[in-house]
Amino acid sequence: MHDRARRGVAVVVVAAAVTAGVTAWADGVRDVFVLAAVDATAADSSAAAFTERSRILRIQRRLRQLGLYRGLLDGRVTAETTAAIRAYQRLAGLPVDGVPSRTLFEDLDAAAVEGQRLLGRLETARRDQIAAARRALEAHAPARALIAGASARAPRKGVEAADRASCFAAPTPACLLDGALAAAIKVNKASFRDWALGDVAVAQAAAGRGSAALATAARMGDPRLLIAALNRIARAQAETGNFDNARATARAIPDVRVRAEALNTVAATQLAAGDEAGARATLSQALRAAALAEPEPQAFLLSEIAAVQAKSGDPVGAFASLNEARDRAGAANTASGRARALSRVATAMAEIGWIDEALAMVENIGDARHRTPVLILAAVAQAETGDVPLALETIAAIEDTHHRVVALGKVALVQARAGATAAARSILARARAAIDKIDYGYARAYALSRIALTETEMGAVGDALELLKQIDDVALRARTLWTASAAQTRFGDKAAAQRSAALALAATDMIEDPLDRLWLLSDIAVARSRAGDESGARALFDRTLEYAEAMTTPWLRARAFSRLATALVEMRRGAAVTPAGGLGPEFSPQ
Repeated sequence: MHDRARRGVAVVVVAAAVTAGVTAWADGVRDVFVLAAVDATAADSSAAAFTERSRILRIQRRLRQLGLYRGLLDGRVTAETTAAIRAYQRLAGLPVDGVPSRTLFEDLDAAAVEGQRLLGRLETARRDQIAAARRALEAHAPARALIAGASARAPRKGVEAADRASCFAAPTPACLLDGALAAAIKVNKASFRDWALGDVAVAQAAAGRGSAALATAARMGDPRLLIAALNRIARAQAETGNFDNARATARAIPDVRVRAEALNTVAATQLAAGDEAGARATLSQALRAAALAEPEPQAFLLSEIAAVQAKSGDPVGAFASLNEARDRAGAANTASGRARALSRVATAMAEIGWIDEALAMVENIGDARHRTPVLILAAVAQAETGDVPLALETIAAIEDTHHRVVALGKVALVQARAGATAAARSILARARAAIDKIDYGYARAYALSRIALTETEMGAVGDALELLKQIDDVALRARTLWTASAAQTRFGDKAAAQRSAALALAATDMIEDPLDRLWLLSDIAVARSRAGDESGARALFDRTLEYAEAMTTPWLRARAFSRLATALVEMRRGAAVTPAGGLGPEFSPQ
């Protein structure tokens, strides 16, 4: 990379943080936190051997230098590593895939050299963002009213946790949430404490304790994280069917981008619950909020709203929103911003099923990286309509081998589910042949896992298990093994399912990050419960309690107890966090 380009990447990282204001915090609480907790360390000048693990380690160090990573420096791909990479990619205008590739390292290494000189500006940006967020909260009447009411309801005295031994012996959402809140309040570092409080508040909302959730959020000191928490609380309230309160919480968000995003999510949840009239009313509110956003975020918001409009039976509204989104994308301030926004518009078209329009828009996206997600969605949609040759032609236009293999796996899965086993195997053979051309270990492992999942759907679980032996990443291997076990259960092979589950549990126990381990197993417990395997779900939930019992710091306990409370609520009400028989959101670098 030339010196000028290196300076450009560093300036993009810092300048984005300086100018983003409150809207930089709308991309999820993890990305919110890593930017809120800036603590630069000295640059790494060691000349370690450039193995895959050392590259990941050096990526982690560079991310920490830029204030984007707070996890262990262990050279392993954890959830925190992926979140920090995604945060950097957003700021640097790179495709957001979370993959610690060699190209990412080169960009990040160059940015860190220049960025070290500019971190003072980042701290200034942090203070400016906090001030801007506070002014926004104070100026937005619905936010003032909501926070004032929540603060009045907050306990005046200290929060006492339920007896831990009693709670672990007979866990309830109430005792777990009390323990989570008590632990969060004891976290010393303010930024960590606010993050933990946000998790607790969302878990309280998911348990139907909306007033308590808002009271917990009112304890947060960083107004940026409070805004992000309100977004998540609104979503959780909607998921429990409390739509009126969800809309009220969303309307209290002062940042128009976050408000529109929250309202659109509420509308999507209403639609899933069969409340079409309510969903359309909420979508109108989301559109009004989106209209106030800047061009690039407005293009993203309108694309997301259009997808929900289409599902609500309003194709005319969806078409109008996407047309406006395309116009707003063209008005973005930078070439990279225009490419990102056009990619999101085209992706929405593909999601809705307007494949020809999506592919036509791809022609206007110069950066191949931004074309890739659209091409993958289009290929899958073409396969679902039965035009597999056209799907394969679309896949051939994907330049990156890793994503091309992933797309082949997805199309093969469509064929397998349609009963076209021979065609699926032929496509899988293409994918297998390309695997060895992927030079980055994790990308190769992920591609192998996609092929293994397709083999599992086809009933060839033995072949899938053989493939899994080539996957070094334990979290990826564990998740795929849990999927294989679920498939064997569906096929009636209980003995094989138990063997796969034992392998999956062993792999899960090997995951080093304790929260990653707990999150994965709690996902599996909820999926088992939803599939009707209550005893299996309870056994796995008890294992997550063992993980939580071993956590000693308030920070870990607060986040672990929050997740356990939510998992228990989901298990008790049979709430879907995954497709039936699935294992949680598909882990994808897309």
